[in-house]
Amino acid sequence: MTHIQWSRTIQSKVNASWNLHQLLPGDMDFFILLSSVAGIYGSPGQSNYAAGCTFQDALARSRASAGYRGSVSFNLGWMRTIGIIAETEEYHRNREHASDMAKVEESDLLSLLDHYCDPSLHPLTAEQSQILVGALTPADFHILGKPPIPVLSRPLFAGFNAPELYKNGRVTDSASSQEDPSTLFRKADTLHARSAVVVSALRAKLARALEIKAEEVDPRRSLSDYSTDSLMAVELRNWMRRDFGVTVAVFDIMQGRNIEAVAPTSDPQARAPRIRTDYKPENADLVQAQRNAQKRSQRRIKRTLVVLLGWVVMAGMLYLIVTTQRSITKLWNPYDILGISESATEKEIKKHYRNLGRTHHPDKIKPDSAKNETIESLSNVWVELTKAYQALTDEEIRNNYIQYGHPDGKQGFSIGIALPKFIISDGNGKYVVLVYALLLGVLLPYYVGSWWYGTQRMTREGVQVESANNLFREYSENIDVGGVVTALSNGKEFQQLLKGDKAESGLSKIESRILASGQITPYAGGLSEKDKERLEDLDSGVRRKVLALLWAYLGRVDLGDPALNKAKFAVAPTAQSLCHAFTAIAVAYGNTRPILASYFTSQRLIQSLPPAASPLYQLPHFTPAVVKAVEGDSKVGASVQQFMDLPDDQRRTLTVGNGLLSEEQYKTAVDVARQLPQLRLAKAFFKVTGERVITPGSLVTLVIKGRFVPPGSTNVPEIDELDLEDIDPAEDDLDALLGKKKAVKDASGKVVKKEDSKPVQPPIAYAPYFARDHLPKWHVFLSDSKQGKMAVPPCTFMAFDKPILTADGKPTFHVQTLKAPGFAAPPQPGKYTFVMHVVCDSYVGFDTKMEVTLNVEDASKAAAIAAEDEISEPDEDSIAGQMSALKGGPTKPRKADDSDEDEDEESGTDEEESDTSATNTDTEDES
Repeated sequence: MTHIQWSRTIQSKVNASWNLHQLLPGDMDFFILLSSVAGIYGSPGQSNYAAGCTFQDALARSRASAGYRGSVSFNLGWMRTIGIIAETEEYHRNREHASDMAKVEESDLLSLLDHYCDPSLHPLTAEQSQILVGALTPADFHILGKPPIPVLSRPLFAGFNAPELYKNGRVTDSASSQEDPSTLFRKADTLHARSAVVVSALRAKLARALEIKAEEVDPRRSLSDYSTDSLMAVELRNWMRRDFGVTVAVFDIMQGRNIEAVAPTSDPQARAPRIRTDYKPENADLVQAQRNAQKRSQRRIKRTLVVLLGWVVMAGMLYLIVTTQRSITKLWNPYDILGISESATEKEIKKHYRNLGRTHHPDKIKPDSAKNETIESLSNVWVELTKAYQALTDEEIRNNYIQYGHPDGKQGFSIGIALPKFIISDGNGKYVVLVYALLLGVLLPYYVGSWWYGTQRMTREGVQVESANNLFREYSENIDVGGVVTALSNGKEFQQLLKGDKAESGLSKIESRILASGQITPYAGGLSEKDKERLEDLDSGVRRKVLALLWAYLGRVDLGDPALNKAKFAVAPTAQSLCHAFTAIAVAYGNTRPILASYFTSQRLIQSLPPAASPLYQLPHFTPAVVKAVEGDSKVGASVQQFMDLPDDQRRTLTVGNGLLSEEQYKTAVDVARQLPQLRLAKAFFKVTGERVITPGSLVTLVIKGRFVPPGSTNVPEIDELDLEDIDPAEDDLDALLGKKKAVKDASGKVVKKEDSKPVQPPIAYAPYFARDHLPKWHVFLSDSKQGKMAVPPCTFMAFDKPILTADGKPTFHVQTLKAPGFAAPPQPGKYTFVMHVVCDSYVGFDTKMEVTLNVEDASKAAAIAAEDEISEPDEDSIAGQMSALKGGPTKPRKADDSDEDEDEESGTDEEESDTSATNTDTEDES
């Protein structure tokens, strides 16, 4: 929200109400302010409107307290037949699906006005000066059979929450009637299904926090668009770890990633394609084995087995419940005992009882030994018959039967629970107590403590706190890539990787291999003399071995031992995670060099390249001899793009031959190069959404336009200038503001609304030596070249708005739009020049560095433009319009009908948005 948008709404509420209060006489019969329920509920998307309504409520209360008659504010819901919602189809459609306000009829409003405009109305107190109309209470939701909206759970509305409304169980939370997301996540059998579960749960969580419907949360937008701050990001990180068993760094949540990209899934391939190649490097089986092991570890087999065992136990219990014959206690019924119908009259009962006396009285019947009858048993039968008869005829005994269900009055009863016999057997009590003591006194505190301290020992970047402290101590303003590699070796995570004898075994062999003479660098591992000193200064132990293994990995040195080679590939993914944490530390300090060093280290770790190695080693089959043939005596390494820009005949001449590449190897290398996603920038500029100039302190957005042009691409089309514009949506275009649609220009230059496409991710990084599947990320930040300081923190992009590749893997050359989250403009007008860094974390040599200029205008210029825009033009049918037309000035066309009116308004919006795009400060470049 811009300051002008805030001011326009505030002025219509605050200034207008205050002016009326100051200018009107104080002895009026009534002073009624039309406020809104938004002043009570709040409005996440329109805080300016909610603030204005709150001011009106406070003004009415202040007037009532001061003794002014008839001072009252109406907190109205939405008017069904009058007002902007009723008159605007889109607003009305959106409001129909909302459930936070009730409809208010025009007749109801008029009745209220008629009542409070009555001069004979007694003076209102401060408590009576605010009328809430159109709010929904829990009772309203109870009638509808729906759960109340989250806002009603606030303490302000505690008086509305009557628990007895929900005793019948009619109102149930929709989430409670379904399986929880963690259960659905475990049941999902595909990675796409798991990602969908997390996206759905995340949308519901954001919707509840923002008090909107889950359908209004667009998964294609970033979490920062929904006001996700650092505290909420930590909560989301903990929630994902608890419910889904997946760790997502807070840094990723905060860096502008969209909701679908944040949704954790155990394999990036579930959302992104792969670069197609049959090339397999040496020890490819070890790399693939570690990738498979990582995937297996994320499948949570143990948890799945426990869940399956639980289901088996539940199935067995259900079987026993169904097959076990239940013993039902028969209720005492005098009619059944006497053997008569319940509709029998008292006369019939007495007659039947006399007949029974002739056949069942103990004095008139003899026991039958064949039936195993005795005098006692016959007497008991007669006693039951007598009780039944008296229960139906004797008033006192009948009352006992009615009250207690038995003629003898209240009967004793017992309630028991089924327990295994060994628990209640004599002598086992002490063992039962011991088991309870272990469960409640030892195991429960242990698991709770393990969970609690486990969360406390991890940072928001997903590394151990002790590792972060070690990285913090290693930080230096002049650190280079070699220094970052040395710092990463100090992570505590490596101690778990190299436990026991693995901590030092083979260290001498590793060092002898990496410190051997290299073909292109003094040492085979790619170390500089300074890096060698850092290694030798370390004591023998885990850290020294980890550092040696990292250099062996970066230098692609064969260690001659399967176990050591396996450890070499195992340390790289852990180091890459620690590098992510080191980046966060470098960003906190704000020095440009350490930030770039951390990004460059990530590139080298993913591509398995030492700091001084040529970018050409990223291509398959490229050996030192091939690189030497391409670069010659140049001291600056050639990039993949420079190599692919050479004519094919020249490339082939340089690289194909004896001791170099074969024709097949050359084709493989070129095919891979033509699939690498190189982002070429076409334009970068600053803007303030909805404004034509940038004023001091305004919220500035950095807009970057570029396209993916793989090295060696041919027949690359020219960029359409319309694709380089960034059109602001209209203020009343809710679909565009919510990210469902976006405003673009068609071939004729007319602004049209287009469905926003699903974010597209680039191919998984081509990294044959890295033992993880990694999705490429592009980091964008601004720096001050004079001071060597970061000016605007990095923003990370890993998904784009248009397809990058076609179905057959060919580039689309679509212009992509990258928008960095807003930052505050400098407090003083002027031109500010920054250096923009666009760094890819996965490929070496795919970075861009360019200058961009931010032109900050004085606020008076923005006010003058706004005032100029508000000056209405005369209609063409009016006298003023005809005079203006004679002078060559603009006029408003005549409104023929509703459709013409809509077209005119749309045309006016087009012109305004075009002007907005044209005044942005930008820098164009595509190299």
